Amino acid sequence: MLTCSACAACRPAHALFFAIYELAKDALGGNEARHCPIATAVAGFTATFVNDGVMTPAVVVTQQLQVANSPYRGMTDCILRISREESIPAFFKSYRTTVSLTRNALRAFLEAGYSLLSKALYDWGFVQAIKTTVCSCLSCHAQ
Repeated sequence: MLTCSACAACRPAHALFFAIYELAKDALGGNEARHCPIATAVAGFTATFVNDGVMTPAVVVTQQLQVANSPYRGMTDCILRISREESIPAFFKSYRTTVSLTRNALRAFLEAGYSLLSKALYDWGFVQAIKTTVCSCLSCHAQ
C-alpha cells in the first residue's frame, strides 16, 4: 500500500516528462540534423522541473503513509484528508526542496550528453537497438 501513491504518479509523470522534453526540444530546435546541446539541455531541465511538480504530491502522500502510527487508512484517505484539512498547497510545500535536490543542472547535462551520444552512434551506423540501450543506460545511471 505504501508504494501505491508513488506508482500512481510515476507513470503519468514519466509520460509527461518525455512529452514535455520532446515538445521543448522541438520548439528550441533540438530535433534538427545538427547537434544542439543547449536546446537539449534546456528541454531536459524543463521536463525535470515539470516532472517534479507531478511527483512531489505523490511523495508527500507516500511519506505520510510511512510515518509510524500514521493517522491515515490508505492513499485515498490521506489525499482527501490533506486536501480538506490543509488545502491543496500542502501537497507542494516541499516542491522548492525537491527542485533543488533533483539536480536539474545534472539532468540538463545528461540530456545534452544523451543527444550527442545518440547522434554519434547514429552517424557511425550502429543499430537503433544498440543506440537506445547504451544511451538509456548512461542516462539512467546518474538518476
